[in-house]
Amino acid sequence: MKHTVLAVDDERSFHMLLDRMIGEEFDVLHAYDAQEAIDKLAEEAIHLVLCDFQMPGIDGLQFLESVQIDQKKKDIPVLMVTGYESDEIERKAYDLGAADFISKTEIADDSEKLLERIRLKLISDIDLPKLDEELESQKKRVINRVLQVALKRDFDALSDVVVECLNESFNTEIVSVWAIDREQPRLLSSNFNDETFSLSAEGLMQDLGYKKALEQGKPYLNNYCMDNESHAIKELCKKRNLSAQVGAPLFGITEKNLLMQDLDVSPDVDVYAYVLLLRSELFSSREFELLSDLCVRIGAIMWRLHQQEQVQ
Repeated sequence: MKHTVLAVDDERSFHMLLDRMIGEEFDVLHAYDAQEAIDKLAEEAIHLVLCDFQMPGIDGLQFLESVQIDQKKKDIPVLMVTGYESDEIERKAYDLGAADFISKTEIADDSEKLLERIRLKLISDIDLPKLDEELESQKKRVINRVLQVALKRDFDALSDVVVECLNESFNTEIVSVWAIDREQPRLLSSNFNDETFSLSAEGLMQDLGYKKALEQGKPYLNNYCMDNESHAIKELCKKRNLSAQVGAPLFGITEKNLLMQDLDVSPDVDVYAYVLLLRSELFSSREFELLSDLCVRIGAIMWRLHQQEQVQ
């Protein structure tokens, strides 16, 4: 599936540049002023808008503000583009709800940067209907923090931030991220620092959630983890008075390929990492659905960074 990007700019040369840069990966529609963009939004299924700041008539910031007010269009990510770099303009854009801000100079210097920004915005656009206010807030906190760190292209830093964000947003006692190499887990990051007890790789390998992740590529929910097949996790839950567990696989697929497959992971994609969450509060089905979705998308971002570091 090709996602549709609407480019809004009065300069035809920029539209030609975008066609060359992103046209192979995305369907690009063109609007040369704000009203034409509004008409395109009404007529077409748009996944993301690239909008220039300086345009005749309604300018880019005014267009952004109007889109944010429109209840039917406010969830479409708008990435602001400008040839005039200004901290004030950037601040105003974010204040008005811009999904991101990038200068035309950055695009010209590094064409991959624009593709990366678009993929990140599309991959993080989670639309789960009827999320309550608290879960919606949790989703936004995790996504915003992950995107900030992902742009730095540091795999280890992103692993730490994923642990930090999931821990804070989902009120967990324990979160850990494990790399998987030939079915052998290796701890990447964790908030668990109890010197009297540690979860070993051998202990994790006995975990039913871990086994399901490797064998079936499926997330795992257990709201009575005291009967876990892993003696280590069972003892940990008893010691810390924890009752609920979520385990989620991270798949070896980049944002680009995941978007092309309409966010559907094919069965032949390998699991390269595993996320374990434990807490005393029981997980609702809605929380589990959100966590599972988050881990698929975050996993794709982490996999790209991992691959990039392997090449360097």
